[in-house]
This record gives sequence, structure tokens and C-alpha cells, in this order.
Amino acid sequence: MSPRRTTATRNLAAARGALQIGVAGTVAAATLAEAVHMAVLSTTPWGIGRPLARTIYASVRGVAGLAGQGGDRLLSLLAPRLGSDTRRRLSPPVPLGVQAALNGVLGDRLDQVAPATVLPMRLHPHRSSRVARRTAVAGDVVFVHGLCMHDRHWQDEAADAVDLGRALSMVHELRPLYARYNSGRPIEENGRRLAKILERRELRPASTDRPLHLVAHSLGGLVVRSAIAAGVEHGHRWPQRLGHVVCLGTPHEGAPLERLGASIETLLALNRFSAPWAMLGRLRSIAIRQLGDAAVPSWPSSLDGVHLHLVAGCQTRRGPRAAHEHWGDGLVPVASALARSVSPSELPVRSRRVFDDVGHLRLLGHPDVTEHVRRILAGL
Repeated sequence: MSPRRTTATRNLAAARGALQIGVAGTVAAATLAEAVHMAVLSTTPWGIGRPLARTIYASVRGVAGLAGQGGDRLLSLLAPRLGSDTRRRLSPPVPLGVQAALNGVLGDRLDQVAPATVLPMRLHPHRSSRVARRTAVAGDVVFVHGLCMHDRHWQDEAADAVDLGRALSMVHELRPLYARYNSGRPIEENGRRLAKILERRELRPASTDRPLHLVAHSLGGLVVRSAIAAGVEHGHRWPQRLGHVVCLGTPHEGAPLERLGASIETLLALNRFSAPWAMLGRLRSIAIRQLGDAAVPSWPSSLDGVHLHLVAGCQTRRGPRAAHEHWGDGLVPVASALARSVSPSELPVRSRRVFDDVGHLRLLGHPDVTEHVRRILAGL
């Protein structure tokens, strides 16, 4: 396909995704407005005006739905002319970061309301062809991103960031691979998808017995734990290759901010005037809601030779140590990231490390953190 036709196909996919999101947003806004309006009208004698209001809001949703169907149908007629099916996936020029954010916030609903925006679970090579073409002699490292993020966050080109994958490839001959996925789906579902992808790579003729290491950030650590449990449960081969598993800022004991959000949602639902606004809280993806408790399968007892390393960030050193450890990296407390209350039988941790003056996102490329992980994976 010519570059011009490829660009047109991508633009068409972007248009379909934007249309789907716009229609879904219009319907959701109409539903919220109707709920607020109904709460107000419920205070009037005999609910005067409620039948008319319901008719108006239903009409808005109906018109939005018809417009969406008509627009999608029109755009779909153009797809055969471009020689590609643009229904499923949304490609650049829409920023990958926008897709990743949508997937994290609304991921478990996007299959129904905006399928073109869904990020499929895939492993991607390093963005540098020089790194991607290098032969892996010492093994493979799979990086798994967190909520609302994507694989390129591991390869930050900022001046003060360190590209760990590049260093592992060029210095230690480890091949970096990066998972990209819909981070809003249920954690265990993403774990099963990751396990299947790793197993498919394992069954390729070129697969080897060299070590496989996993490095995960935030929610990605829970996805990795679910993938390991699923892989062992289904008798996959890849767990037998596991050497080190490193979790950066993963809420193994849950995220207090999500528990706070759930409590606010419950309080809003108690009053008929504020109850409609609780609908906004319920729109967040199931993965976000699962972060409150971080309930994932226990570590398989058969993986005695796998070394689990936990890393926590702590944004400040001022004030009492207990206070800033509770704040942690700004999103995950130190105790949760280090799984201090989790029994060794449920999660056998080989090492724990806290880095001061490091926030949640800085855990990805901070020089001290990446050097710590590099030394673990290189066996230093």
C-alpha cells in the first residue's frame, strides 16, 4: 500500500474512533443530565414535567445513536476503497498516549462503545532498530506498563531519564520486549492474555531455554502476578524460564486513593440530588476499581527458583518517616509497594528497596532505580 493510502487508512480509523467516543460521550452526558433533572423534578407536586423530560432526553440519545450509526456506516463504505479494514484498530496520527489513557479509564467498556480505540495485548520490540535487531544471548526481558500508560513510557527520551531496555541490550545482551495492552480490562483477564502471548512466543521454533525476566510498573505488576499464576495453572512452558521479576511501585496491598474514591461514590449515592454524580465514579474501568484491594492470585508455590524484587518510591524525606512512607510515591504507599503485610507464603519476596525523592512515574526512568534493576537482571 502506498504511503498516501496508508495515511488515509489511518485517518479513517481515527475518524471512526473519534465518532464512537463522541456518540458514547453524548449519550452518557444526556443520561447524567436526565438523572439530575429527574431528581429536581421529584420535588415538584406529582412530578410535573417528568414525562416530557424523559421524552426529550430519550430523543437526544436516539438522535446521537442514529448519527453514530450513520456516520460509522458512511466511513465503513470507504474502507474497501483503501484496501484495509479500519473497523478494529485506531492507528496514528491519533496520539498513542490518548489511546492509552482512554483504555485505562474506560477500557472494559471500549469494546462496546468504541472498539477502534482498543489496544490489543501485544509485545513490541524496542523503538530503536539497532536495539531491536541485536541477538539476545543472555535472555529476554519483558516490560509491562501500568494503568493509562503504554510501552513507549519505558523508552523515555528525556535528558534525565535512562532507557533501561537499551542498556540491557547493548551491555548485557538481554533482548527487551514491551507489552502494550488495554490497561482498563480486569487485571486477571490481562494476566491471562499476557500468559498466552508469552506461551505463543515460547512455542516458536526459535525459542530457547535462556532466562526470561519480567519488569513491571504499577498496575503492570499485578498483571504480571496474574500472568504467572495463569501460566502455571495451564501448564505453560514460559514460567519455567523465569529468572527475576521486578515490580516498580506496584500496589500489592491496594491503593488508598482508589478506596477513597469508592467511599466518596458511596456517599454521593446516599442523596437523591448527588446520586446522579455517583454515575461518573461508576464509569471508571474495572481495573481502576480493582486497584483498591489488589486481589490477584497467590504466587505459585512451584516457582521456588524465581526471584521477586519489589521497589518503592518515596517523594519526600521531610517530616516523620511514617508520614512520608504513607504518602509513598504519590499514588502508592511504601508499605503497599513492598508488600509488607503480605505473608511470605503468598508472595515470597527476594529483595525490597525504597528510593527517596522518586515519584510514581519517575520510577520508570530514574537513574538510581534503573541501575538497581540493571544490576538485578545482570546478576551483579
